[in-house]
Amino acid sequence: MHAEPNPEGNYPNPNALTADSLSFTKKYMILCACWFAPEKPKMTTFLKPTMMALDKIYRQGIVVKVSPTETATVRGLLMMAVMDLPAKAKALVMKQFNGMYGCNECGDSGKNPDGSNNSLHRIWPYTADMTMRSHRSIIENVRETLSRSNPGNAVMGIMGASVFLRYHALDMSNSFPVDWMHAVLLGVAKTMLELWFSPQSYGEPFNISKSIPDLNKQLLALKVPDCISHRPRSITEKHHWKASEFRSWLLYYSMPLLHDVLPAEYVAHYFLLVSAIWTLASDDITTADLTTAGLRLDAFCKSFEELYGERRQTMNIHKLRHLQMYVEMYGPVWTTSLFGFESMNGHLKRMVHGTRFIVTQITFTKSMSWGLQRVAAAMENIHERKGVVKLAQRLTSVAERPNSTRLCSGLYLLGNPVDRHVHEEHLEAVRTAVGHVDNTIKYPYFHRIELNGQAIYSREYGREKTRNSRTVEFEVDGAVHFGEVVTFCNIGTTHLAVLQDLLPIATPLIDCSVVQNLTIKVALQRPLSEKVFEVRRGDTYRAVPITSLRRKCVFMSTGVRTYIGRFPNVVEKD
Repeated sequence: MHAEPNPEGNYPNPNALTADSLSFTKKYMILCACWFAPEKPKMTTFLKPTMMALDKIYRQGIVVKVSPTETATVRGLLMMAVMDLPAKAKALVMKQFNGMYGCNECGDSGKNPDGSNNSLHRIWPYTADMTMRSHRSIIENVRETLSRSNPGNAVMGIMGASVFLRYHALDMSNSFPVDWMHAVLLGVAKTMLELWFSPQSYGEPFNISKSIPDLNKQLLALKVPDCISHRPRSITEKHHWKASEFRSWLLYYSMPLLHDVLPAEYVAHYFLLVSAIWTLASDDITTADLTTAGLRLDAFCKSFEELYGERRQTMNIHKLRHLQMYVEMYGPVWTTSLFGFESMNGHLKRMVHGTRFIVTQITFTKSMSWGLQRVAAAMENIHERKGVVKLAQRLTSVAERPNSTRLCSGLYLLGNPVDRHVHEEHLEAVRTAVGHVDNTIKYPYFHRIELNGQAIYSREYGREKTRNSRTVEFEVDGAVHFGEVVTFCNIGTTHLAVLQDLLPIATPLIDCSVVQNLTIKVALQRPLSEKVFEVRRGDTYRAVPITSLRRKCVFMSTGVRTYIGRFPNVVEKD
């Protein structure tokens, strides 16, 4: 749930639901309600009908017809509600992030940096022992705020009864996860950039604003894969970066670029954040990795004051300490992310084409969208004209891939193949992969493929000038390797990718021996696989089955060194 003002000053506040087994895309979102007014909604009024309906679905269920003679009762359970901090404070009827006891997970009170009780700025210094809230303690706090002896006064930051209490199956202490888009990317990552490059911190040991021209040059020269929708923009434009740009900066670009610019202690401290968040955003998290990520985030928060000062410890930095709990409960951070809901806001805005009857316009367009999907599905069974069916499919985003050939399950050839002899440089690699190759015969070669929804290009595809969608990680005999795709070919019935190896350099990104801060050093000594690492180009080629390619990587050259950044998952899209 997120409110975003439009140019006229009105707030389209959508209230949407998704199923936990489906991805966070607008295709699978149910728009329950939408508030459109100059002011933000009163959450009790706005959410009450939804909560009552959800409680009824949980208690009584919905009767659905599963066959002409059989019905079944289906029940639904609301697992969580994800919001940014201002919306969460309103929905839970508690103080905001700049108020005492403003954290909904724990009883940390925070403090005013000037010692008064009137400051609008509140900081959240590290405390070794956090007292976590429980559902029972929250209920007791609510009752106390409503009692005659304490009417209207906040108790542990809680100022009244939340509308979510109408849903009896919800645990109020852990059902409102931290949204990593707002807290980590638009919060912590943005704060770090401000500290390093802001004129206000000029003269501090961590300020590297003098390096902005060189960093901009390196950043703008990066050629990123096409799955990153926004090409890198300069650091001087950071105030206009979108959340997805902060994600790319945090997970991929920042460590190679800052490695030789920031002082070693600050690089090591920042690496705690990068490695931990990458792990929590992964689609394969082991119990050991989750524990290590949690310890690294705790060490990041604990040592933050020593490096950057007490006044800069915001609520978003405090929230990092609660991420491990939510990942343990609900899965990786992308399962509770608002990235999909942000695109929903844009989708709703595109439904409005005039200044009058806004709600009617959105309702009508949404109804037409649902109706069109049913019509498009029905057209296939009534032998409608081919052109009409294609138009309906394109409008509903189910059109077939243009100019593609299916090679096997999940693998498509894009474009037209060209028959030619195996290149002399690649001959040994191809023979190693398939055995005998008759070099007097021409074989089909192609430059682009789509594998499990990912478009992967080759070096021979000459039209890719400003992107690099050819650097991949692949698997051979259970081991992960990295390389640049040179070309694709069919040898008999085997579909091959010919690659040039990119070999990881054994030198770690962070040298723990130069780190003086004991908290940082101990946290870094706990093993966690490398996410961004230096590589060198190999001298030989290898050919592997195309299906052994796992995912694309971010190839980054800083002039002196070359790095690869691995994608933590292939689920969360830009």
